[in-house]
Amino acid sequence: MSSSSSSSSKRATEHSSEGDAKRRRKGGYVYQSRKAQEDPLEHVNSVIVQFESQEGEQLGAPLEIPFQVTMHQMQQLVNQQLGQVDPEDRLPYSFWVNNTEVVDSLKATVRELGDTVSTERTISVVYQPQAVFRVRSVTRCSNTIPGHTEAVLHTHFSPDGKDLASGSGDTTVRVWDVNTSTPKFTLTGHKNWVLAVAWSPNARWLASGGMDGQVRIWNPRTGKLHGRVLFGHKKWITALAWEPMNVNPQCTRVASSSKDGTIKIWDIVKGQCVLSLSGHTAAVKCIRWGGCGLIYSASQDRTIKVWEASTGKLCRTLKGHAHWVNTLSLSTDYVLRTGPFDHKGRTGVNVKRFIDPPAAVAADADAGEKKEESVTTNSNEQQQQNQKKKNNNKKKKKQKRKPDPPELPETEEYLKAVQELCQNKYKQALAACGGKELLVSGSDDFTLFLWDPANTKEPINRLTGHQQPVNFVLYSPDAHYIASASFDNSVRLWDGRSGKFQGVLRGHVQSVYQVCWSADSRLLVSSSKDSTLKCWDPRTRKCKVDLPGHADEVFAVDWSPDGERVVSGGKDCILKIWRN
Repeated sequence: MSSSSSSSSKRATEHSSEGDAKRRRKGGYVYQSRKAQEDPLEHVNSVIVQFESQEGEQLGAPLEIPFQVTMHQMQQLVNQQLGQVDPEDRLPYSFWVNNTEVVDSLKATVRELGDTVSTERTISVVYQPQAVFRVRSVTRCSNTIPGHTEAVLHTHFSPDGKDLASGSGDTTVRVWDVNTSTPKFTLTGHKNWVLAVAWSPNARWLASGGMDGQVRIWNPRTGKLHGRVLFGHKKWITALAWEPMNVNPQCTRVASSSKDGTIKIWDIVKGQCVLSLSGHTAAVKCIRWGGCGLIYSASQDRTIKVWEASTGKLCRTLKGHAHWVNTLSLSTDYVLRTGPFDHKGRTGVNVKRFIDPPAAVAADADAGEKKEESVTTNSNEQQQQNQKKKNNNKKKKKQKRKPDPPELPETEEYLKAVQELCQNKYKQALAACGGKELLVSGSDDFTLFLWDPANTKEPINRLTGHQQPVNFVLYSPDAHYIASASFDNSVRLWDGRSGKFQGVLRGHVQSVYQVCWSADSRLLVSSSKDSTLKCWDPRTRKCKVDLPGHADEVFAVDWSPDGERVVSGGKDCILKIWRN
């Protein structure tokens, strides 16, 4: 028995040793074949690509380019093909393959997409223009502003970025000078929490809505109430939305939604409600006023309704969510918010030619010539005496009162020029989404829906992935991204046109309340229950800067349209200004 067992064990060891030897001899080939299976793109040196615009227009003929080409090298190629050779004419572009952005190189993106893209065929690369200017990431708290005695519930920069408004649980609205971080006015009158504040797109008016069911319109230049208090809602105000300037350049109408399930449109000149939109069977949580003359309302009755703003007629009802609809965002939100102002707070319209008519200019010129003639006849001593008197009079006037800020003209020509400017900006924003004004909604059912509400009641896409209610959604200014904040402690990014999932931003340890985009769409800031803010790079999906400093939950955050500063407010009753 022992001899037979020993011989069998010898044969087994000899067999295994022979197998090991064979495997060692073929090891190099086995390793190479496995490596080739794991990375079939290893030996691909060049590919053929076809550059296309967002509208699908092909840019020249297909090109054979190195597979390792980077985003910056493709920018040079596109600028050359578009004839933008001079450094001043060159524009930055982002590139997308199958709705996936090229962050590092084309090879890395194709490898990420896997079998969906073949290197043996022509690869379609979509180029999209980016903002010419670049916003720097906020890195520090430049000012801590006390003043409110209860939690700060809402913050909003003016469209020109020069002023800031905050609403609080202490029943007040405060207007702040962003350059000095000092209070300009404390607006009192509400009898309960101020839940919403909104600047008009022309920066002339500030609307506030509160727990008392009142809507108040303020003049931010004087700090006084404009007209009468707007009564009508039976319960508290949940959201406010101004009529866009591409529709009405005078900004005389504002819409409010309420817990009572209605939306009311107010004329601030007449000081009365001109339309009341009823149809929801539960509280209206959010409203948006679109640039095509439609109003969108989201409700706890699980529906979104589309209304004609001019007549109040219900166009369609969007169904799909299984729970409360909390938040809405339009692909044109940024353009409608900033009105005629650019990223530097300028209108782009020459105001002087509307303020000074030719006759007035001629009269001023004649008066100036007469003054010069009279001055030449005076002696030097008389000139000095007159100058002293003028200086003394100016000092006295300055001590008596501060000069009023200059008012923009309200002539028909000026309003027509501003409206034309806003219409051009709106058309450019529509082009980013294929000529459509898209709408995204977020719900307590953990999902988002992407809609084309002006044309159909069927959703474009259903966006899933969040594991808790979606609290806030916001389109980027260039409409390339959608950011969604959720109680699952994360922010998710989606493609603005298709709704395809792009990535998740993780770092917060408690619920994320709000997000805001920089004006160039290259940065994103989120605020959370964990008392921090985080600044993210949406392309790399990484946190650039962690911004601690608040002592409690951060309810509200906003990035100024000029890109200079971020404001945050929360349960600790203070505002913080963050800058680079």
